[in-house]
Amino acid sequence: MTKERPILFSTPMVRAILDGRKTMTRRVLNPQPENKALCDFYRQECLLKELKGYVANGLNSYHKETVWHKPRYSAGDVLWVREAYALAATIDSFLSGESIFAYKADFTDYGLKELSAAGLRWHPSIHMPRAAARLFLRVTDVGAERLREISVADAKAEGIAVWASGCIDGLAFGCYNGDECVYNRCERPIELFREIWDGINAKRGYGWDKNPYVWVYKFERTEKPQ
Repeated sequence: MTKERPILFSTPMVRAILDGRKTMTRRVLNPQPENKALCDFYRQECLLKELKGYVANGLNSYHKETVWHKPRYSAGDVLWVREAYALAATIDSFLSGESIFAYKADFTDYGLKELSAAGLRWHPSIHMPRAAARLFLRVTDVGAERLREISVADAKAEGIAVWASGCIDGLAFGCYNGDECVYNRCERPIELFREIWDGINAKRGYGWDKNPYVWVYKFERTEKPQ
């Protein structure tokens, strides 16, 4: 049976989903593995569980006490996106079957200022009810890794858009496999991802410098479940 679960996204990331640029999201693994060095060494076994003990038993093998980490979302789950929204319609539009909600991601900064000045009240994404959801995502894959292991391709799949002029794909210094580049550096998408990540997670103690373990969720858009 398909499970439905809510997931929060910021307005810029909702726009990236709508544009088809964002097909992946990273979320902090909580709690973090206690022994990260050991977990790095036993990567395959640590993807979904925590090694808490490492005791030689005299038989040239090892006993490992493990505690499973369970991701919040699983492959096959349908996620309904919580985003900033407002109640915008009249009773007449509601009775006619039109949407009664407005979504912040649909407007430019100028448009948002005009709407706010006109008295439209925006509600934070955390308060969005299921009835207001318009975006639904089906989880296609789940994994775990260290935050700074993100690749250029994955940074782009996280919704990072990079535009570069005068940069020839595959020929600019440091760029390869058709990666877009800025200042001749193919790492630029990762730098932009890091800025966004730290803006959300650094104050929580999970900044880029801490290199935490994260769940990596891949998803695709799907229809609203009936």
